[in-house]
Amino acid sequence: MPHEAECPCEFCEIFRLRARIAELEEWKSSALDILNGINLQEVGKALSVGLGQPIGPAILPGIHSLRARVAELEVDTTRRLGSRVNVLEDALEEIAGCTPDNACTEMCAEIATEALKCS
Repeated sequence: MPHEAECPCEFCEIFRLRARIAELEEWKSSALDILNGINLQEVGKALSVGLGQPIGPAILPGIHSLRARVAELEVDTTRRLGSRVNVLEDALEEIAGCTPDNACTEMCAEIATEALKCS
């Protein structure tokens, strides 16, 4: 640049504006590369956005909703698995000397399988 960064002359202003335009063109190119990698039609379908409706406003609420659903499923799965493990442990304890770590016979496995079917 020919003068100081804050020089008020028209030549320096043009130089600054051209530099800013180059920055913005680079940013636009980068942003378009990112946006072109997103299939907005599929995102809209996944979020049940109606045809012709804007997708952008539905994205963040959709993410929050999906995260909440995942958390619910994790809690439910943990609860269900925990109760099944308890049933299995109870069934194995009914067999003398058996624990979950050493189901000693085929009969232990059958009893445990039956107990799990009932839970």
